[in-house]
Amino acid sequence: MMAIKEKATISLDAQTKRDGIAILDTMGLNLSTFAEMSLRQLVRDGRLPFTPSVRPSFKKDNEGYPCSKRTWMIPAS
Repeated sequence: MMAIKEKATISLDAQTKRDGIAILDTMGLNLSTFAEMSLRQLVRDGRLPFTPSVRPSFKKDNEGYPCSKRTWMIPAS
């Protein structure tokens, strides 16, 4: 017997979504399949299917927050 699929909604920033879809497309996957694969592995293993990390080279804005890869600090004159 096949399980009934439920719909889920997630919120992502547009650039992350576009970048992720582009990478998944090269692998022959879509976002829905990736989400299901990740969740199945989470349930199976009881832990995240990856090791969270922060890029140590993130530049920070004037308030100390990481800049996005498309935004860079403008040096004070």
